[in-house]
Amino acid sequence: MGTVPVRSSLRISTWEGIAAELVGACVTGGVLTAWALYLDLSPFLIGMLGALPFAAQLAQLPCAWVTHVRGSKRTAVAALRASRSLPLLLAALPFVPLPLAAKQIVLLVFAGLWALLGVAGNNAWTTWMAALVPPAVRGRYFGLRTAFCAAGSALGSLGAGLVLDAARPRGTAGGMLCALSVASFVFGVVTLELLQRQGEGRAVPLPRPQLRDFSRAWSDRRVRRALAFHAAWAAASGLATPAFYNIHLVGTPHAGSSAQALRSAIRPSVRTVRAPGSSMRRARAAAPIRSAPLARKSNCAACACAPKSTVWPGKAWTSAPPAMEATAVAAPAAVAKPASWNERASTDETARGSEKDASD
Repeated sequence: MGTVPVRSSLRISTWEGIAAELVGACVTGGVLTAWALYLDLSPFLIGMLGALPFAAQLAQLPCAWVTHVRGSKRTAVAALRASRSLPLLLAALPFVPLPLAAKQIVLLVFAGLWALLGVAGNNAWTTWMAALVPPAVRGRYFGLRTAFCAAGSALGSLGAGLVLDAARPRGTAGGMLCALSVASFVFGVVTLELLQRQGEGRAVPLPRPQLRDFSRAWSDRRVRRALAFHAAWAAASGLATPAFYNIHLVGTPHAGSSAQALRSAIRPSVRTVRAPGSSMRRARAAAPIRSAPLARKSNCAACACAPKSTVWPGKAWTSAPPAMEATAVAAPAAVAKPASWNERASTDETARGSEKDASD
């Protein structure tokens, strides 16, 4: 861990997490939707924009191997340095004399690289934090860190939405998008400095990954069922990707970027309230397993009830995502069957054992 005390590293990591949320709030989510509207992306390109983060997950295994070979902190800092320099690609986009098609390609390249480098950075960062944070305080620390980061995400998203809505009537949306990209880069520089100041943690020797390790998960029936649920839900959500749904939210209910940002901020706000307490309680599996299908059904029912009109003539496709997503809820709900009482008892016993180990 070098000369940096653990307590100081954890404090710095919390501030870095807050700044990282501001980095994303200025270039992703509602701001990325604003870029898509500003550059007049077609439905096909918007579909690509929404699919890129999912496609980037295919890099998880290669990134895990790179983390193992090069070290977690070194890999995390390198990947995040490259990722948080990307907003400069967008900063000059409203002003450079490029054809609209070329600007659209730049936006897609940005989104693809952002997703890919984010996978690499988060993979290495998770391994790094596992070595840095002592197991005895891991739950309490990450609960509090998540709460602070969620608050930063909520405030950043709301701020970005408000400034975009204020710029739109004045015809200065391009300049505001440029300013948000520059702000994201500046926050990124701050996060990199904070990352460098953290310790590395104790080096834990791990065996080199083998190809046969990839198939071990399939030997557990519960893991197979969980993977089937996530695959079914991902396919269902893919019919109405976040990029499509955000544009539907902005255009159909006449809500604007501020309302979209408010919607995005609700979930982090709930995490802010729940994280400190829930991280210290036993991780009972029955409640999440039983509540997940209900949450998916409620989400899709709300989508189906959303207004179907559109404010963009000739772009009626903006009303389609809620209906498509609502029709796809049956598959994941059918896959996610409640756990049996034997599985629940086994999981509760494991949770009690983990809690006892942490207290010791």
